[in-house]
Amino acid sequence: MNVRLIAALAITAALASPSPTRAADARLAIVGATVIDGTGATPLTDAVVLIEDRRISAVGPRGAIELPADTRQIDGRGKYVIPGLMDANVHLMLGSSIEFIARYEGRYEELIEEAAQVTLKNGLTTVFDSWGPLQPLLNVRDRIRRRDIVGSRVFVAGNIVGFSGPFGRDFNGAAETTASAALVKRINPIWEENVGPPLIYMTPEQVRVEIRKYLARGIDFLKYGVSGHVFTNFLQFSPAAQSAIIEETHKAGLIVQTHTTSVESLRQAIEAGVDMMQHAASTGPVAIPDSTIDLALARKIPLAVQPRTARRLEVELKQAEDRNPDSITRFNERIRHENQIRLIRAHVPLLLATDAGMMDPDAVEQMSPQLRNDRLTELGEGHFLWLKAMVEKGMTPMEAIVSATRNIAAAYHRLDTLGTIEKGKLADLVVLDRDPLQNIDNMRTISTVIKDGEIVDRDKLPVRPVLTRSRNTRVIVTTDAGDIELELDPARAPVTVANFLKYVDGGLYDGGLFHRTVRPDNQKTQAHPIEVVQGGINPERREQAFPPIPLERTKQTGVWHVAGAVSMARSGPDTARADFFICLDDLPSLDFGGQRNPDGQGFAAFGRVVRGLDVVRKIQQSPADGERLTPPIRIVKVARKPLRVSPS
Repeated sequence: MNVRLIAALAITAALASPSPTRAADARLAIVGATVIDGTGATPLTDAVVLIEDRRISAVGPRGAIELPADTRQIDGRGKYVIPGLMDANVHLMLGSSIEFIARYEGRYEELIEEAAQVTLKNGLTTVFDSWGPLQPLLNVRDRIRRRDIVGSRVFVAGNIVGFSGPFGRDFNGAAETTASAALVKRINPIWEENVGPPLIYMTPEQVRVEIRKYLARGIDFLKYGVSGHVFTNFLQFSPAAQSAIIEETHKAGLIVQTHTTSVESLRQAIEAGVDMMQHAASTGPVAIPDSTIDLALARKIPLAVQPRTARRLEVELKQAEDRNPDSITRFNERIRHENQIRLIRAHVPLLLATDAGMMDPDAVEQMSPQLRNDRLTELGEGHFLWLKAMVEKGMTPMEAIVSATRNIAAAYHRLDTLGTIEKGKLADLVVLDRDPLQNIDNMRTISTVIKDGEIVDRDKLPVRPVLTRSRNTRVIVTTDAGDIELELDPARAPVTVANFLKYVDGGLYDGGLFHRTVRPDNQKTQAHPIEVVQGGINPERREQAFPPIPLERTKQTGVWHVAGAVSMARSGPDTARADFFICLDDLPSLDFGGQRNPDGQGFAAFGRVVRGLDVVRKIQQSPADGERLTPPIRIVKVARKPLRVSPS
């Protein structure tokens, strides 16, 4: 055989192989962990979960389950096992700007695949995509099902029945006049298929015919817009047309869900007989009537809601008030928040649903710093924020976990195979390092993800990044002594860079201080002298600091403490938060194995100074009392440097 052909076949096989999961062991067991099974039952301590042929074959106390001799064991002592998480409403391909849609035309499947891997990496073993380009979504869904590629298990609706594509009235009406007619004509049909805006003008029987055609396209569930989207929040379908949609979908053996944005659209959909509802707490400036909540309870209709964390809600309310104290947006946000609290107290079955997608990094960069934080719609992050927000509003951590697992499986009629840790279910599991019932933020402490009985190699996801690929990120630190420009290294130190940028984007370094200098004259007795300056966030905002991050050791990253390196201050491993320091010399004693810190783990360097090292030196030589700068040097502002396009 031709050598080039052999090489080509090898490359093709490598690309096709679902490498970020390990080949399933004949038997796999998690031994000694606490199992939170997703049913709401009391957790089972010192338990065993036995997996055989990709399914859970036994769950119980360690002493009650005998493991076959060939079982591969995972030590679960001190850990917590929950069902694989679900998101009831995602958009694996999200965007409606002309720039974004046109830039990636022909590459939508790449973006969807990347998004499905980002969700899996973060513990979401199953997601339900409720609006997007149907055929690309079906193609990726099917490749995941065939195990050609790795990703969250995906269920697809395609278009929201009655809605336009991304270049239409529901998402970006201006595109119809600013983009070329040819582009609009190419793009919208990929989303709309035969169930776009024309349906809202049809008779119920005509709607019925179109729904039958659409159901034959291979969707997993159907979603229709009882009311419009953002710009067109009016009622779209009569009760008779809604009945036609629901009847045809049920005949096909699928569930029906809705998009609603008002109290009347909510009530009408419940009365029409839908199976579940999205955006149920979003009712504009009018609260959900008690009678409608009672109706949802009586019909046992699961409701998906999109909450804001307390911090995010405060920001959005403040921005709305600054624009106009009487703005309807301000009332909408407050009413949505109050609706969510009332639904929790009424014990309506609620579902984790984020509406999240993968955003164009350029669009994120132009957001205001305050709105970059706690974004529920950030795929891979939003589900953690949902859990936090709902606990803040009154859910117990156990109720929140059930809303992210069992409730979603039940709402989508998948409870026979998914949603709980019970014998016979597919082995979708997440292993946590800390107890989520003590602190819901511990849902972030994922150590292992298992899907279909296979351990996911999370470090390799996404396999082919597009939107998440590394981009050189530069930051300008403006101080009273001058400007310092940093180039961060997200490719090699992703956790540390992401942490630093959270403080930058949140404005927490603005008004901060360079407060420490370390130089030859103040460490004469130090066995391993260093030369650095150290800075931190605004002292008045210390209570807003984020939790500590894992230590990215230099032996892993290859980002060394050379002259100009920027690194995170810490005490013990995994304690770095906001303080950072800049090196004025090559300082190997700060690398892994170095002796500056007795634990030998070193510090986490994550970038370098590319301009303004003279300013850093000036700060280092400023007056000091020991290592304390007197006075400290004020950090006026820290912000990302705007991207520049080089001339071709």
